[in-house]
Amino acid sequence: MRGPIGWIVGAVIGAGIGAAIWAAIAYFTGYEVGYVAILVGALAGLGANLLGQEEGVFPGVIAAIAAILAIAGGKFIAVDLGVDHALTEMSAEVTFGPDDAIAALADGIVEQRESAGQTVDWPEPEPYDEDSNADDASWDDDYNIADAYPADIWQEASASYDRMPQGDRQQWIDFAQHEYEQGMTEFSDAIKSEEFSNSFSLFDILWLVLAVGAAFQLGSSGLGDDE
Repeated sequence: MRGPIGWIVGAVIGAGIGAAIWAAIAYFTGYEVGYVAILVGALAGLGANLLGQEEGVFPGVIAAIAAILAIAGGKFIAVDLGVDHALTEMSAEVTFGPDDAIAALADGIVEQRESAGQTVDWPEPEPYDEDSNADDASWDDDYNIADAYPADIWQEASASYDRMPQGDRQQWIDFAQHEYEQGMTEFSDAIKSEEFSNSFSLFDILWLVLAVGAAFQLGSSGLGDDE
């Protein structure tokens, strides 16, 4: 597989292996090891070299581009896996019941009133006590979703829920779960985008330069050229 096709396929295979190594190290250790970028570049260069079996500037350039994309891809995969793992653990502790269905009904009442130009008097949130010794678990036990809504709206939503047949109640519980999952998906996408942007630093410029150098040098050297 000589020539441009060999350069591209080889560089992609080598860079893909490098991206997987980068992502695995970052995900399982929680740290990005910059020196791995050199390995990524070397793998991309070797791949282009061995499959393309030609030396020159162009296979080196192809390998360098593949190395850059591989490092960015490795970073994104590590962020993607990390965020998914954290949110999956958090979601596993969430259960849905009547209060969630009532909250969904209350949201609908709020929307109706605001659409009609009525003022909704939201309760004031309780101030956070920095001196409190309560841990997160005890705070979760004390939290009551009803306190987040005006009392009259919660009472109206509760009465509506109580009048429903059991099948309709379950549908509203399922609806609340669906809304939560949709919100978590949007939250996950936003967090991944932010974390991916924050994963880049000035040191990455150095690692990219070294990776590009390794990819270009090995990709253009013609080690796989048998002639």
